[in-house]
Amino acid sequence: MDSKPIEVAALSRALYPGMLYDCRNDSFIPGVTLWDTEAIKKNLDVHQHPSSDFTISTSNSLMVKSNLLDVSASLKASFMGGLIEVEGSAKYLKDDVSSARQCRVTMKCSKTVRYEQLTMSNLGKITYPWMLDKHTATHIITAVLYGAQAFMVFDQMASTEEQKQEIQGTLHMMVKKIPMFSIEGEGKVQLTEEEKTTADRFSCRFHGDFDIKQNPTTYLEAIEVYKTLPGLLGEKGEKAVPVKVWLYPMMKLHSNAAQLLREISVDLVSQVEKVLDLFKEVNVRANDMIGSCQLSGGGGEKEQKLVDILNTHNDSQFTSSKMKKWLDEKEIEMNLLRSYTDMLKDFPIMNSRVKLFKVLFDPMIETVVCFTFTSLQNKEPYLSNLTQCLQSDDFRKLEKNYSFVPSAPEEETQPWYTSPELSKKIRDIIRRFCVISENHQTDNKFRFIVASISDPSDPGVSIRTYRCGEIGFPIDAPTSHGD
Repeated sequence: MDSKPIEVAALSRALYPGMLYDCRNDSFIPGVTLWDTEAIKKNLDVHQHPSSDFTISTSNSLMVKSNLLDVSASLKASFMGGLIEVEGSAKYLKDDVSSARQCRVTMKCSKTVRYEQLTMSNLGKITYPWMLDKHTATHIITAVLYGAQAFMVFDQMASTEEQKQEIQGTLHMMVKKIPMFSIEGEGKVQLTEEEKTTADRFSCRFHGDFDIKQNPTTYLEAIEVYKTLPGLLGEKGEKAVPVKVWLYPMMKLHSNAAQLLREISVDLVSQVEKVLDLFKEVNVRANDMIGSCQLSGGGGEKEQKLVDILNTHNDSQFTSSKMKKWLDEKEIEMNLLRSYTDMLKDFPIMNSRVKLFKVLFDPMIETVVCFTFTSLQNKEPYLSNLTQCLQSDDFRKLEKNYSFVPSAPEEETQPWYTSPELSKKIRDIIRRFCVISENHQTDNKFRFIVASISDPSDPGVSIRTYRCGEIGFPIDAPTSHGD
């Protein structure tokens, strides 16, 4: 893992210079620092950083929401995994539509006021060095950008698809006008009769870091709140909250400190994000269907419609048994990988092609010995079938005669880690890799790394050697070349 500073969205969390942060689960440790309070205050460099932003969004996807909050892939993974409890403006991440007939436009207002950073070179000796050996954190918060963010979510229900498009356009236009109303002064907001009638149909929800007296619930209240936002941070920005923080690796201060060995891949987070959004879409459509089924006297036809929906679900890939089976397999795989990487903790993990190639083609390194996971990028039949199912027009319409024929039969592909032979092979190769490393630990021309490179012909793991960037013979295979 590269030992570079990391930029992280604060998500309304109380993160301040000098605090310890654990990137392995995106948690922070309040009340614990490496230096005493006086040393931190004395070495704090403060700059004014005034800026403001106004953005309008019509999307309800997690990808767009996280982009509006500047959430990184790894932080997003922690949120999706339930590791982070969001507050303030970050609660917007959990504000989802409940009906496909719901028209939504979101307005984001953000403001920054100052930037604070620790002058690491002047901090001097660490006051509490024993904290470095506890392995409870991987980074130190060395800089914080202060300000505040607010999201106003406007909704209106439509009765038809045609009406939804019309309402969406009107809603977008009305929200876009809000900043124009705010600069007309302290007087009452002036709306035409037509605008008043339109605005009365909107509802509003507020998620923000600003200390407002009362959350707005209507369009007019939203305008009044928007007008007051700039002054709510105080004359000198003393009421601003952390918006973004910068993290410095603790291993830069002490080689024995805990470190982040590998970040989850952006592509994998994106796949999980898409699956969660699709689950939400199915849930929304199911809610609409159930709401329209009045299971009372004379409702036999609508009751049958609900039965058809349940039958479609049972014939799909979304049954609880199939989901549980896949999740159980992923949990087993993750636990095994954690065990293997713990055994390889002394070796850097190349979690991207860029990092791998940087080592392979380093002119100062003659031989790279790579412990290679060869099956981590295998295709996921269940996820492929989920996507196929959701892309089916019949399934999207919840047709009565829907029948799913998987393009990737799951029975034909067994998880790579379930093979007893592979389990023995992996343990043997890990031991061999460590022995080879020990034999060459004083040779500066050798570099030992861990990476994931797909190779269906050699499932599980292998040890690969690269000479001057060119792959050589598999070092774990029986050869006459020796180690």
